[in-house]
Amino acid sequence: MHSTIRKIISLGFICFFITSCGGGGGSEAAIAPKPSVNLSADPTSVLLENTSILTWSSLNATSCSATWTSKTSTSGSEIVTIATPGNNAFSISCSGDGGTGQSSVTVEGYRNTSGVVVDGYISGAEVCIDEDDSWTCDIDENSTVSDNNGNFTIKYAGGNLVSIGGMDWQAPSIVDT
Repeated sequence: MHSTIRKIISLGFICFFITSCGGGGGSEAAIAPKPSVNLSADPTSVLLENTSILTWSSLNATSCSATWTSKTSTSGSEIVTIATPGNNAFSISCSGDGGTGQSSVTVEGYRNTSGVVVDGYISGAEVCIDEDDSWTCDIDENSTVSDNNGNFTIKYAGGNLVSIGGMDWQAPSIVDT
């Protein structure tokens, strides 16, 4: 009889222990993942007064807020007109149960500037936009070469216009004999 009572007590203790520990299952609430956000622009360099398409998407978000639109959808696209020269920054922030995620993109706005390199007409001159005030044409700065009449067109977003080198070209004179 003692053996049966011990078995019943032991079995009761095991059942109580498993029940009070929750059976080993996850009694903690799951943590929601932080939203991830992607924002892109196409194209990323635009002649002033032309457009770029901003496209955004998110995961684990319920709403978004952007600097360029009042739309709050968690994905979409919108056409924006670039009216300011230089870098135009756009950003979006999306929220969900796990917090907030953000993304940003920059679209360069530029002008095409045309001119003539003259002293006579300077053919083959390197013309650049000096963005770092070094008064030289660096490899990462926009540049072009003047044609035989000294003409050039260059993409310009900001900086100093510099002309280096070239050859003074003049039409040959015609002599009657």
